[in-house]
Amino acid sequence: MIKILALLIFLVSPFLPINIYAANKTEVILAEINEYRATNGLSPVRSDLQTCKFAALRAKEAAEKFSHDGFYNRVRNKTMPYPKYKRVTENLAKTKRQNVVKLWIKSPTHAANMLKKTSRVCVQKYGHYYAYEGVEI
Repeated sequence: MIKILALLIFLVSPFLPINIYAANKTEVILAEINEYRATNGLSPVRSDLQTCKFAALRAKEAAEKFSHDGFYNRVRNKTMPYPKYKRVTENLAKTKRQNVVKLWIKSPTHAANMLKKTSRVCVQKYGHYYAYEGVEI
C-alpha cells in the first residue's frame, strides 16, 4: 500500500500546487543556512508560510529585474508583508549552480545578512534566481 501511495505521489507531483522537490530543496538550503549560523555561534532560523510567499514573490521579481529595489521600496513605503517587524534582510542571487548558500557566504554583505538576528528565513527559487528573505518580528 505504501509503495502504491509513493508511486501515485511521484506520478502526480508535477501537477500538485506545491512541488515536493522544491519544498525539499528549500529545506536543504535552510539547513545549510543554519549550519553556517551554527559555525558562527548563532541559533537556527526557521521558515514560515508568510516569509516563503514573500521570498517566492521576490525571486520572481528578481527574474524580471535583478535588483533589491522592490525590497527597499517596500521597506521605505512600509508595505512589507509583515505588520510589525524589527529587522528585515534580503539576499538575491542568479546562478545555475545548486549551492547558493556557498555563494552568499563568499560575499561579506550577503554573509552578514545570514548572520543577522532574524528568526524567520526562507529562500525561494524562480528559474535561476534565488531570493533569501529574513525577518525578525
